[in-house]
Amino acid sequence: MHGTQLSLRRILCPMGRVFLHNRSLAPPRHSTMKIPCRISAVSLCLAVFATSSLHAADAAALWRKDCATCHGADGRGDTKEGSKRYISDLTDAALQAKFTDDEAAKSIKSGLKDAKGRVIMKAISGVSDADVKSLVAYVRALKK
Repeated sequence: MHGTQLSLRRILCPMGRVFLHNRSLAPPRHSTMKIPCRISAVSLCLAVFATSSLHAADAAALWRKDCATCHGADGRGDTKEGSKRYISDLTDAALQAKFTDDEAAKSIKSGLKDAKGRVIMKAISGVSDADVKSLVAYVRALKK
């Protein structure tokens, strides 16, 4: 390299490593500290997604097993049993605004009775609080 000199400078990265770097090039933009953080953030997101989709699958299975006979697969209540019991359309946002999540959870766990004490909705037995919570979320997702 006759007449030209390659100018190098020392760059100290956050991990304490020293790099020799050509001034004409941009300094390194990445830090070795960010890689584990990115990996753990991605892992955390995947774990949350897998867990939530697992609960969603459980809620859908519970819905099909215990609720769809009366409420229908889509929550509209347009089934034979739903017609007999005058089941309301759970996809209606106005109807869903009339009850809280706690009220929905209580009706799932304890069932519903009319003014005369007749059972209008049977309680679902053998479900955990987490299952009830996921079912309530499933019902909320039915609204238009």
